[in-house]
Amino acid sequence: MDIVGKIVNWFRKEIEIIRLQWQIHTMKGQLSHIYEKLGEDYVAVHRNDPNDLNADMIQEAVRLQKGIGEKQSSIDEMRGIVRCAACGERIPNGSLFCPY
Repeated sequence: MDIVGKIVNWFRKEIEIIRLQWQIHTMKGQLSHIYEKLGEDYVAVHRNDPNDLNADMIQEAVRLQKGIGEKQSSIDEMRGIVRCAACGERIPNGSLFCPY
């Protein structure tokens, strides 16, 4: 095989490796999303179960969720954002209607 053929084969192999690495990256992202959703659902279902095997982590997650909500409320207040009374979405203070 000549040098050009070897270079072409090397490029084809490298392109295939990059394609497979991108597929792995995409699949890992999808898997992380599934794990995240499973975790959120698990905490929601077991947040009041003191006998759950993961009770300490669940309570920490609940504490963090509450803290995030409080800090977001502070930011919203500083920016003049309120919650819609009907749906709970964040809207600018003084809005005539909720677009949600």
